[in-house]
Amino acid sequence: MASTSHASAMRSRSRDRVFLVGYPAHQITGCKLPSNRQVLATLFYHVRVVKLKNVSDAATMTVREALLFWEKARIPTKHEKDAKTKLEKLHAKWRDVQKRKNRPTESAKNKIKEFANMLDDLFDLAHQDALTLMSSEEDKAFLLKQREKGRRGSMVGVDLKLAKMEEKKQQKELAEMNKRFQADIFDMETDDEYEDEDSHDIYK
Repeated sequence: MASTSHASAMRSRSRDRVFLVGYPAHQITGCKLPSNRQVLATLFYHVRVVKLKNVSDAATMTVREALLFWEKARIPTKHEKDAKTKLEKLHAKWRDVQKRKNRPTESAKNKIKEFANMLDDLFDLAHQDALTLMSSEEDKAFLLKQREKGRRGSMVGVDLKLAKMEEKKQQKELAEMNKRFQADIFDMETDDEYEDEDSHDIYK
């Protein structure tokens, strides 16, 4: 009886699996910008588990979540509408590849292999002029690394560097404030000395 229920659960889990993508994911996680696989997995969660009425609505929900990662990384992005269109095109590519999976032709195999190879690449939502618009060299370097195979780097590293930069900035501002404070004290003491001298002059 137990083995029957286990087999049933395995069959159910197998049905849940999305061709090439893996299992649907209820949210995007990690310390990198989202990959093609991650956004598709989340899209399928909204379609198959949440059962949103269409792919368009699921794409909207997924893109909004993905854009949060880009916002955290301080990288200018496409408009939400354009990001949604990009995800819908990615889904359409997946559907085309899925239809080819039972075709024994070399062309079909190559298409499937090509799609599978780009699944862990960056789902790039950067504004077309992002590198020009960005002022931080650290953020620019992070985006370029994320565009490489394997999406090198992580937002944790960016955040730590930013925190150090902000700490140095605060220390510099504090030193300047202290300097100004000391200068003000010196001016006050100087004024008092002049006042004392003036008062002595009165009694001379």
